[in-house]
Amino acid sequence: MVLAQMRNMFSGGLGQANPGVMDATFDAITQLFDGADHDADDTGASDDDVSPDPLGAEDSAAICAFAENFVWALFKGDFANAHAALCRDLREELGPADLEREVAEMSTFLEGPVTSVEAQPPENDMPDMGPDDLAFVYVACASEYDNDAVSFMVCREDGQLRLSNIEWGRP
Repeated sequence: MVLAQMRNMFSGGLGQANPGVMDATFDAITQLFDGADHDADDTGASDDDVSPDPLGAEDSAAICAFAENFVWALFKGDFANAHAALCRDLREELGPADLEREVAEMSTFLEGPVTSVEAQPPENDMPDMGPDDLAFVYVACASEYDNDAVSFMVCREDGQLRLSNIEWGRP
């Protein structure tokens, strides 16, 4: 439809100089579009083919509770349990002391103890999700004086929810 409108628009002006070239060009473009996967990415797969099913209420609630429990463990200083919530690859990359250092840095911005954490509804259609990731979760952390956030990718490993990536701080 759009290509037909463009063809008509050009046929009155530019196309009159060499109508055969214009027609051949639009025919080639039309063939490309007719046979193309219009929302393909660099993997060659259609976004429609790889888009995950929406998270159900039960899955969303479980992911939010997992995310909030992880953040509470961090701010309560339970770095061993927080570390256990990481997937294997991330546990190799970050140790409990690394988690403690990140939380200490965040705490300087919060200027006081965290009084609340709240996970936003998880999203499972983020462009940078890995094939094993279930959802992206953003968790707001508030103190009496300020707020900050932690966001991460949640995956399932050995039947358990785990974190596969952590981003410290608000965007």
